[in-house]
Amino acid sequence: MDVDAVKVEEGAIFQRFEAKYRLNEITAMAIRDYLTPFVIPDKHNINGKPYCINSLYLDSPDLRLYQSSADGEKNRFKMRIRSYPDDPSSPVFFEIKRRMNQIILKQRATVRRECVGDLVHGAGFQTSALETPRMSEIRALLNFRDIMETIQASPRCMVCYNREAYLSAFNDPVRISFDRHLTCFPAVEYSEALWLPEPIWQDVRSFEVLMEIKFNDAMPLWVQELIQRFELTRVSSAKYNACVNTLRQLGISLQSRSEKILL
Repeated sequence: MDVDAVKVEEGAIFQRFEAKYRLNEITAMAIRDYLTPFVIPDKHNINGKPYCINSLYLDSPDLRLYQSSADGEKNRFKMRIRSYPDDPSSPVFFEIKRRMNQIILKQRATVRRECVGDLVHGAGFQTSALETPRMSEIRALLNFRDIMETIQASPRCMVCYNREAYLSAFNDPVRISFDRHLTCFPAVEYSEALWLPEPIWQDVRSFEVLMEIKFNDAMPLWVQELIQRFELTRVSSAKYNACVNTLRQLGISLQSRSEKILL
């Protein structure tokens, strides 16, 4: 897939680097203890407890976004609608996360939850769908919709996991998170019920704990020392791909009936 053919417009774009490491629980706890002098809890870690992240991933009928990641293409992107289910009244985030070699670009629009269905089903764009209709947010949402039409993207898979996150206690913009209990659910049609906990989520055994380190520019020295101390090896770990692989192993298709006929 030539992801360079899809243009990411300016607006609501965040540029970061990220590194991922698979850990067992014992190592994760040791690293968390080691980090105590260097970090503070993320604001989402209410009372020090992990929080849930729930994302609906969109893809083309032939799953070309999944395939570009599976093929290890240096320039690729993914589309998702992210929610934090602990607060069902909160808005959701329409996101395009693009990788350009080692650089991560994230474009995000904050959308009112009650407007998600209309936007996914192709209804006309209204700025009232945005929580804050700034120009950058409008551009981000219009770009999301343009890409949806270009590659005929639609819902494919719900992905859920628990995150424990920390921020650097210094001036450097570093964020370190520990993700656990990755689960998924096939979702080829959108409905508000997808955000509810009723579906039977399928466990995905891709990792016990996945540590992600996000930073701007160069990795700070204290982070480099952490990696050396625990002899960590950087890995590639796409949650969406792991979930698709799990569902395929179970014989579950991520195409709608009409797409199966066409494909």
